Amino acid sequence: MLEQRNNQGKTAFLLAVEYDNTELFEWILETYGKKKINVFARDYDGNTAMHHAVMNKNMGIIETLYNIDPEQSLLKNHKGKSPFFLAVEI
Repeated sequence: MLEQRNNQGKTAFLLAVEYDNTELFEWILETYGKKKINVFARDYDGNTAMHHAVMNKNMGIIETLYNIDPEQSLLKNHKGKSPFFLAVEI
């Protein structure tokens, strides 16, 4: 279930973050555990959960994702923008 994707390449985890659903985000992490969640999963635009969290300005999700693995903040999407770059841009 965790790796199933919709027609935009988004997993349930990515959708929870994209739609700023902190409760679902936390439930997925608690239910499946941080080690089973692929925080590096990308949608068809190359965006990770961290990209979506930054675009939503959700500091709680950003902090949680960063604590899982800080490398996420440097991954570039297909437009060449990392979450760190997006944060500066916003």
